[in-house]
Amino acid sequence: MKKTGSRTIFSGLGVLVCLALPTAGIAQGSSVKLGPIVATPITDNPADGENQLANALERRTRKKALFPTEPLGFFRNGFGSVSDRVYDKTGLRLTLGVHNAWQWYDNQQSGFPDKGSAMDIDFNGRWELVNRGEPNEGGIFFNVDGRWNWTDFGPQTLGFSGIGAAGGTANTFAEYAPALILRQIYWWQGSEEAGWSLRIGKATVDALFMASRHLNPNTTFLSNVGTSPNADASPDSGLAIIGNYAFNENWSILARISDANADRYDFGSPGAGDYHKGAELQWRSNKNAARATIVKVSGWHTDGTKDGEPDNVNTGSDGYGFTAFFEHELADDGRPVVIGRYGKSYDGASIWDQQVGLSFLLYQPLGPLRFETDVFGAAINSVDSATPGTPRETNYEIFYRFPLFPNVDLTLNYQYIDNPANNTEHNNASAFALRLVTTF
Repeated sequence: MKKTGSRTIFSGLGVLVCLALPTAGIAQGSSVKLGPIVATPITDNPADGENQLANALERRTRKKALFPTEPLGFFRNGFGSVSDRVYDKTGLRLTLGVHNAWQWYDNQQSGFPDKGSAMDIDFNGRWELVNRGEPNEGGIFFNVDGRWNWTDFGPQTLGFSGIGAAGGTANTFAEYAPALILRQIYWWQGSEEAGWSLRIGKATVDALFMASRHLNPNTTFLSNVGTSPNADASPDSGLAIIGNYAFNENWSILARISDANADRYDFGSPGAGDYHKGAELQWRSNKNAARATIVKVSGWHTDGTKDGEPDNVNTGSDGYGFTAFFEHELADDGRPVVIGRYGKSYDGASIWDQQVGLSFLLYQPLGPLRFETDVFGAAINSVDSATPGTPRETNYEIFYRFPLFPNVDLTLNYQYIDNPANNTEHNNASAFALRLVTTF
């Protein structure tokens, strides 16, 4: 039987709320885009490799920060200069993203430490090979993903197992073995201007549905339930065909078929004949509309895995489900954004039977630290685990992110988890985290 914890880190909540309290006006008409750039019609997710690459280039232009002197400026400028020369001569663009997280826990289960830290790096390459500069240009994209722990357990592992949160507390921050892998390599072609886009090859598919440029474990919220659609039974990175087609400026459809036995460490078992199929219908208000709105609805089916063993967020069973997504800017300047998400899995196919989330973000918030890339966020997410007999879990999460240096973002994150589904000792748990992100 669970026992209620004697203490909770409410001080983290107080610090983050104070940072967002309105104390003064803010300049309007900022030339800085609010939120990450979306570079591909395939997905809005900032963690997508092609979007990561585009945002790394945008971050080079940033000048304002708490400390205006860039400690890694010499190395960063050198990397950028070499990357630019390679691109000019060959059409190959290279970028590097480095993400570190430190997390401390309250009410962890017996035998687990109360803190953990890990690093996640992404080395991305996008090679323009055909029809360069045209709407239907194409080429090869690759992502080398590296993850390792600075402590015995990474924050993602301690979130799932240490405090028993089915919804996790630190998405992506846990080591690989081996530490570096070729996570993606695929042929891409098309663009927003062409009205279509295609990927064929080894690709990551588990963050395509319900994607938002405002939800990402490297830039905004940190929990798995706050950033991932894990009720869609997606397999791991593997052989896949992904396509997006725009009917007009407002309506488009995203479709995918991927190996249900995919494995990020190799090329899976596409010959086994087990596949995950899905499609998402998307509606967007006009690109330049004030108070922009996005609505998405998807349906999916998985054949399960060949041996019935789990694969990523698929339990190994066959099944089906759907997701629904709503995003709306609450003001003409686009600073406040609200996002609603819902996912449902049937027949026990996904690790989550159901997820429900409501997120709010405020860019350039009012307070003692005001920079053009500041953002404050608050979210409530609930998850029903597929594990029999576990309670409905609710995650309350807030964060504040600001530029410590021009190209180094610091995030303070606090989570309170009510009824952690797999914690047999406590009815609640909490986690406080620091995250540092930089790009080259």
